[in-house]
Amino acid sequence: MIKEAVVCEGLMPGGNYNQFEAANRLYEDCIHSMAVNLERNHLVMISQVSETTRVCIGKPTHACGYWVDQKERTRIIGRKEQAIKKVPTLPTKIKNAAVNLLINPSDELGLISR
Repeated sequence: MIKEAVVCEGLMPGGNYNQFEAANRLYEDCIHSMAVNLERNHLVMISQVSETTRVCIGKPTHACGYWVDQKERTRIIGRKEQAIKKVPTLPTKIKNAAVNLLINPSDELGLISR
């Protein structure tokens, strides 16, 4: 669940990551599997495109780039704001941590479920 939260937080500001960038910046070795996991288990719409990058000795290498588009980010932020209202009164720091870690749609406060 922590890795899912890290990858989701990396994709939310509009970051576009291919497998090489995800390994370096998000410490995720298999971004494709994580994107599929976020889509299937947490109902996050992940956009993807095939791209060419130069990481292997300067030679062109094909990889898929993954990102969360603006419409989906808006939807997720709306769900997060609704969830914040449902969290019982807790100190702000604990409340924010609880909201940021709730990604499971089976939870009553599931942030990224539809």
